[in-house]
Amino acid sequence: MPKSAKIFIISLIVILSVNACANKKEDISITTLTVSSLMNEYKSNEVLADQQYKGKCVTVIGVIQSINSEFLGGPKISLIQKDDGSLQLNSVDCEFNREDKASLLSIKVGDHVKIKGIVKGQFLGSISMDNCQFDLSPQ
Repeated sequence: MPKSAKIFIISLIVILSVNACANKKEDISITTLTVSSLMNEYKSNEVLADQQYKGKCVTVIGVIQSINSEFLGGPKISLIQKDDGSLQLNSVDCEFNREDKASLLSIKVGDHVKIKGIVKGQFLGSISMDNCQFDLSPQ
């Protein structure tokens, strides 16, 4: 197989895997979890949680703790279980694509939301999700 064909195939696989969650908008088999249940599963057994969720599309329900722009310009929302005024260091960090910035203009810290994305795993107590989008299905 020519080198250019291999590069094309690899690029196509990467593009499809990055958009895996976006293409499952109506997939009812996507797991829905609260922030605390996902955090508890990782706290209980990170290896098992990675096996169940890493690289897979999940929907997480929580409260917006912060809305920021990442270093390279993509927006990021940090979700916590509930906003009780206390400092919460552990969160689910949801990274959105740059093109999705407009969808973040109408939300604010403290809003209850459902966000769908691909779990990247846990790092320093927080769980990261990529390729995120708002899940507008009824709660």
